Amino acid sequence: MIPRKLALFMTLLLTSCFALAQSEADAERRLFELINQERTQRGLKPYELNEKLTKAAREHSELMAKRKTLSHQFPGELPLRGRLGDIGLAFNTDGENVGYDSEVDGLHIGWMASPPHRANILKPEFTAVGIGVAKVGRYYYGTQDFARTLPGYSANEAEKIISAAFDNLRQKSGARVLERIDDPRLREVACRMAKADKLDTDTPRGFENVRNIVVYTSTEPQRLPSNMQKLANVSASGYSLGACYASSKSQPSNVYWVAFVTYF
Repeated sequence: MIPRKLALFMTLLLTSCFALAQSEADAERRLFELINQERTQRGLKPYELNEKLTKAAREHSELMAKRKTLSHQFPGELPLRGRLGDIGLAFNTDGENVGYDSEVDGLHIGWMASPPHRANILKPEFTAVGIGVAKVGRYYYGTQDFARTLPGYSANEAEKIISAAFDNLRQKSGARVLERIDDPRLREVACRMAKADKLDTDTPRGFENVRNIVVYTSTEPQRLPSNMQKLANVSASGYSLGACYASSKSQPSNVYWVAFVTYF
């Protein structure tokens, strides 16, 4: 049986730990409320609170609190873009604020007084934020991770979107819409490009009856690259494409690697 005094001490300890966790959670909610107030007052769309961004922000704040210093990247830690890609976030632009203060509102006031931090808070292109706070002693270490988040499509879904965009491009130019021919080898090429971190036009050139080849990367499958414009009026019997959603050393956040061909 646990002695009464020990039980009381354990209860107080658990209550203290819970209060600390609540304090950090309350701080995150307060900072989220404050930045959305800043945005709505200026006619900007409020941020969505993103679970993956929050995870990244909390982990970084814990590192800052542990080291009792501010940094956007510690030794052995990935840069922000790599951290967000590593947790599976689909996005195409990102930013980060870090800071510490003895008061939660002081964190926000400091960020708003700093032009680059203020710009992140008010950037129209960003759509989502994650906020992480770690408290050590009397200080709150805070991280705000911002991004323009994107839908995450499967390879099959991305290929359908690219195909529709290409058909629309042909229609707008007054050209005949071409038949899409299924060729799984193109998706294999796309995934090998991602693995090698290099675009490859040589492999598709060895396929039968290939007339034009376009290989590229994109964060949004509906946006075709400029070199696809030349195919708007090209004479061809059909086309094939393959897409692979992956990251690489040069593309630390996931992108769509695409291999596209038309046929004689």
